[in-house]
Amino acid sequence: MIASWALLVLGNGLPVVELAAPEQKAVCAAVVVRVPELSPKGVAAARALAEAFREGSGAYGRQRWVGEGALVGVVPKVELTEDALLLRLASAPGRHKVVASLLADLLRSPMLSSEAVGRAIGRAKEGRRSFWERAVDPRAADWGSLTPRDVVALAAWLLQPDRVSVAIGGPFQPGEGRRALEVRLDDWRARVRPAEPPGLVGPGRADPPVGPPRAFRWTARGTDLSDRGMGRLWLVASALGAGKGGSLFRTWRVEDGFSYRQECRVEGTPSGVALRILLAKAHGLEAVPEGWRRLRTAVEAWTEQDRLRALAVMERLGPVPYRDGALALTGFDPTLIEPFDQAALAAYWAMKTGRPLSVDAWLAEARATPLEEMKALALGLLAEAQLEGSSGSSNSG
Repeated sequence: MIASWALLVLGNGLPVVELAAPEQKAVCAAVVVRVPELSPKGVAAARALAEAFREGSGAYGRQRWVGEGALVGVVPKVELTEDALLLRLASAPGRHKVVASLLADLLRSPMLSSEAVGRAIGRAKEGRRSFWERAVDPRAADWGSLTPRDVVALAAWLLQPDRVSVAIGGPFQPGEGRRALEVRLDDWRARVRPAEPPGLVGPGRADPPVGPPRAFRWTARGTDLSDRGMGRLWLVASALGAGKGGSLFRTWRVEDGFSYRQECRVEGTPSGVALRILLAKAHGLEAVPEGWRRLRTAVEAWTEQDRLRALAVMERLGPVPYRDGALALTGFDPTLIEPFDQAALAAYWAMKTGRPLSVDAWLAEARATPLEEMKALALGLLAEAQLEGSSGSSNSG
């Protein structure tokens, strides 16, 4: 069982979520910043901002951040997704006040001098993303006219209490983590609310990796963020793509030799969530219509065993039980088991919905979904899925 997080909204509108967990061996915290759809220049600015965040704040630099994580063998992590900027931090038991100070100072006083941001732009621009990272997030970044002033303007606009949520969990008494954050962040307000930075927000452009292998990405968008909607969507994604028993692996990889790599992920979008199917294959689209036909046939043939297998993967035991490879709301690799990922998901969900996270509620709804409903939902999502860069239905090629 995964305990529900307690949610408090501070007077400035900042959601704070807390989970007192005596059995946990580290204090784990996360900051999540809501990000809208970004133009290519905006994507470049956001990637540079993520790089700047890795350097810490004015009072607590990178060495201090890394030192806190070293106490429990965890490296601080900053990641940009389609709808969020996420920062994760862990430290030793008893250091929840220290962690709260680090997070609060980062939000209030990030290290954004012209020189520091210039270095961050250089690192982000030169950073090498792997083939699969570019397949998962194919957004084009336009570095041509980006200046440190653009990054600072984006940070000022994004770092507002009503765009941010914070989570903290660990071996402390109920209320101690929440109070540590409240004391440091309740009076955090901007004197003047910054205007939307020009040229950074708006329609993006895909720039997927080219091969061989070639990468393709299909998206079926959703807006149902209820416990029932999330439980059912996660169940379908797990049946399709989690593990070697998933239909994507069995059909496309084993039976057809169609794919080099394949994944099905539940990801966040600025307008809701999405089921994403990713494919890497050695050749072009010639065999895609047949591949989709075979996949639909496999889904139509799902049995109760497929439903139970998906549930078993979702409910598996471990430090973070729900990291089954399909629930990818908080970053690139949802199969990594890190002690602070639960805090990241709690903060993300508060940012996304204004509600506390209850993974148990999602699991309960998944368990209550009968086989025929699971199949019907999966077939409907496959029918809706659009190929990246295509203006029409593309699941038939």
